[in-house]
Amino acid sequence: DDGDVVEADRAVRWADSRELGVKVAAGSEMRFDTTDGGFEPSAGAVINVTAVNTEAPGFITVYPCDDPRPTTSMLNTGPGLVVSNAAIAAPNDEQQLCVFSLTTTDLVVDMMGSIDDAFRPLVPVRVLDTRA
Repeated sequence: DDGDVVEADRAVRWADSRELGVKVAAGSEMRFDTTDGGFEPSAGAVINVTAVNTEAPGFITVYPCDDPRPTTSMLNTGPGLVVSNAAIAAPNDEQQLCVFSLTTTDLVVDMMGSIDDAFRPLVPVRVLDTRA
């Protein structure tokens, strides 16, 4: 073993809006190709999303691009918080995932891995919400 690691064997940073100097605008989505970084087309992508410097309470959701946006969040955030969460999401037929932010924030999005055909993704559904 010569210590070389194939790119797909490592997590891939898809985006860090702090490096661009421009926050993700409220109500906007970012589009990602799940094959970037050497990953093979897959039934699911394992990603980690971090919200930083959020300007107002809000949420982030991840879903197959061009599908209706789900009514559930994968990450809830607010001012002064740095919040991160991992998710498994199904890309669309073109292997694209969208990340939507309700509020203006910096986003960091990392592709952690992919799942082959054995994974059967579900559309997220809220089964319980104890808030009034």
